[in-house]
Amino acid sequence: MDRHIVDTMKKESKWFFFLMLFGCVMLALIFVGMKINDTDWDDNIVQIALGFFAGSFGLYGWLYGITYKIEISQEKVLIKTLFRRFNINIADIETYTCERHRKSAFYQFDLFTKDKHFLLNTRYKQEFMDILQNAGVQPVAK
Repeated sequence: MDRHIVDTMKKESKWFFFLMLFGCVMLALIFVGMKINDTDWDDNIVQIALGFFAGSFGLYGWLYGITYKIEISQEKVLIKTLFRRFNINIADIETYTCERHRKSAFYQFDLFTKDKHFLLNTRYKQEFMDILQNAGVQPVAK
């Protein structure tokens, strides 16, 4: 029985895309308002900072969400994020912990190998736990 799980965060990145758009539109409106009212940067620095922060945070969250991908098979786990890519053999995993991530649909798995620690977020808790238990990996209580 060969199981193959593919999990992404594309649906969750939608709200960050809207936050990015809100920040960009807010900045554009502030700059147009500054030009029309002939005001200086000092008068609108707080609004500009908020717009820039919302746009930057939204851009980061959106890019992270659309690039996050997990592929789990019987032999290995491939984790692809915005900045890194991990390839973990199931046989190398010694222990793991699992807990729900706040109130979301995701579960966080901490995978411990001989010399490294990996964090994995997935919706498929039971399927992944079955794969780990079939490989002889034991859970650890926190």
